[in-house]
Amino acid sequence: MSEKLGNGIVVGTNGSAGSARAVQYAALEAERLGVGLDIVHVLPDFTALAPTTDIFPTDLDSDVEAIGRTLLQQAADAAAGHAGTVQCRQLLRVGRTVPTLVDVARDARMIVLGHETVTPLRRIYTGAVTMGVMARAGSPVVSVPADWSPPTGPGRVVVGLKSSRHSAELLAAAFRQASARGARLVVVHAWSLPNMYDDRIVTRTREAAWTAAATGDVEELLAGERAQFPHVDVEVRSVHDQAVHALLEEVEGPDLLVLVRRAHGFPPAANLGSTARALLQRSPCPVLVLPAQDVIAEVQDLELEAAGAREE
Repeated sequence: MSEKLGNGIVVGTNGSAGSARAVQYAALEAERLGVGLDIVHVLPDFTALAPTTDIFPTDLDSDVEAIGRTLLQQAADAAAGHAGTVQCRQLLRVGRTVPTLVDVARDARMIVLGHETVTPLRRIYTGAVTMGVMARAGSPVVSVPADWSPPTGPGRVVVGLKSSRHSAELLAAAFRQASARGARLVVVHAWSLPNMYDDRIVTRTREAAWTAAATGDVEELLAGERAQFPHVDVEVRSVHDQAVHALLEEVEGPDLLVLVRRAHGFPPAANLGSTARALLQRSPCPVLVLPAQDVIAEVQDLELEAAGAREE
C-alpha cells in the first residue's frame, strides 16, 4: 500500500544543489501554508537492473539504502533549519523515480522538485524527472533552480496567459500566489502569426490595433479575480512576441512564474508543451505548473485503463 501525504507538500531530494534549493522552498511554503512536509528519496530497483550473473555485490541494496537514508536526514535537517516549526516525514521508496513520486504525492497540495542548469547529456536524466513529474502529476508542481534564494522586498508573480481556455483556474491560482506573497501580479499574453504572415500583416499595419484588442480581452478575463483580490496590484502586458521570449523577459527577478499544463502529444495527459519545456530549462525563478482539470481527468482515465490492463 502506498503511503501518501494528505493535502501537504511533497519534495523530492537526491542530494543535488537543485534539490537542496527545492527543500528550502518547500519548507518555507509548508510553513507559510501551515501544512506538513514529506521529503522523498527514490532508490533504483537494483533487483531489476542487476545483470544475470552471480558475480554481483550482495550488499549493494543495503549500501544504497544507507546512502538514501543519509540524504533524507540531511534534507530534513536543512528543512528544520529553514522552517523549524514544520512537521517533516522522511519517505524512502524503491522504484522508477517519476511514477513513484507521482504516486506518493497523489493527494498533496504541491510537489516541489529541483531543477539545475546542466549539460544536455546530464539533462537526459535530471530534466526527465522534473518534466516527467510535471507532465503526469495531478497536483501543482514547482521546479526550483539551483541558484534560487528567497526573495527580499516587494515581490512579483508572473503568469503566462495563452487563451481563455483554462484561464479561470490559472488566473485564480496566480492571484492567490500574489496575494499570499504581497506581490505584484504581471499577466503576460504573447501573440504572433507564423513568420511569413507576421511580417507582412502584423508588423506593417496591425500591431498596435491587435495589441490593444488583446489587452481588452485579457482585462475581461481578469475582472472576476480583480474583484476578489482588490488589494493585488496587477499589470497586463499583451505583447507581439513569441511566448517563451516574452516570458523570459519578465522573469529576471520575480518570485514565481505560473503556467498551466494543457493536453499535448500522446497520451495527451503525459506530455508538456514546447513553451513549458523551454521555460523550465531557462527560467531563473521557480516555475509553478498547474494541471488543468481536463488534464487531471485524462490522467485518472489513463490510470484506470492501466489498472484494468494489469488485472486482466
